[in-house]
Amino acid sequence: GTAGSICLLLQTAFPCVLLNPPSSGAPIPIRTLTSLTMVGGTNATFAPQIDYTQHVLFPTLVHHFGVPEACSRLDIERRGYFPRGGGVVHLGARPASSADACPITGMLTPIHLTERGHVCDIYIRSFHAGDVPLRVAQTMAHDAVQQLAYTDATITGNSTNARVLEELRSITPRVEIITESASVGNGCGILIVAKTSTGCLFGASALGKPTTRKNPSTVLPGPVAREATTELLQTLRQGGCMDDWLQDQIILYMALAHGTSSILTGALTLHTRTAIWIATEMTGAEFRVELQPLDGDGDGGSGSARPDEKPPADHLDPSSYGQDGYVCGRHLITCRGISHVVR
Repeated sequence: GTAGSICLLLQTAFPCVLLNPPSSGAPIPIRTLTSLTMVGGTNATFAPQIDYTQHVLFPTLVHHFGVPEACSRLDIERRGYFPRGGGVVHLGARPASSADACPITGMLTPIHLTERGHVCDIYIRSFHAGDVPLRVAQTMAHDAVQQLAYTDATITGNSTNARVLEELRSITPRVEIITESASVGNGCGILIVAKTSTGCLFGASALGKPTTRKNPSTVLPGPVAREATTELLQTLRQGGCMDDWLQDQIILYMALAHGTSSILTGALTLHTRTAIWIATEMTGAEFRVELQPLDGDGDGGSGSARPDEKPPADHLDPSSYGQDGYVCGRHLITCRGISHVVR
């Protein structure tokens, strides 16, 4: 095996297991597949962490698209880290009743997430594996709590929304420190999930990197925690209803759902634009993306437009890309789904 991301494989495989009808001509009808086993990297760079999939993506699909919990159950048998990989993840379990079976019967419900609400819960998951000592995970969690509670301009920049800071400082995070005893290779990392009063989930994560190749225990936990907290704060101050990583992953489900879905995002990512184009070409669903005026709840991300600044005639033209392909500002994405039916 390799350290190739299991989560990227899940992005492709999960909709097939969830929605495809049985095929009488296939050697094994898809409807009989109630679980998948995937081998590879569970926590890899340039890909979602398995913890993010477990605590942000799948709960969003369950609570906002009507996906049965039994279909989205992840069992992480073994963690796999770069460069060896070797992680093993099982998706789903044999459902307790036919109503929870995968694929589902019927249609996905449309998602409506356009009001962020206020942050009411913060969950921090700090983990270590292999030769990385427990103290690294403990320090990452401690530093993340401190950085969220005592945020200043050195972390967030002068334009950080005061309401966001007030919300975060009023919450005592739930902290979980995990020793991943079943793993291949050495690794550590942190996931921070913020939940709001309207059901929005924002995830931010970071992986530790040893300062020397020969000694995995030389991870500096402070910078790992700061990377995750900075990512979370920058996302929250944009004023959208989801983080950068979630917006592109739910586009396909919006296209397949019954009725009209609507989500409010912060800065629009190039991945999201690509997902919209592919979903439109493959399904015929109708998407609309509208740049929203700022209302003082967020600054729209680094380099965003001022409230009195008119958007360009075509703000999704490639010439409007900012750093790393972002289109700054807040965006309302609506989609009239094709009402895909699984019988």
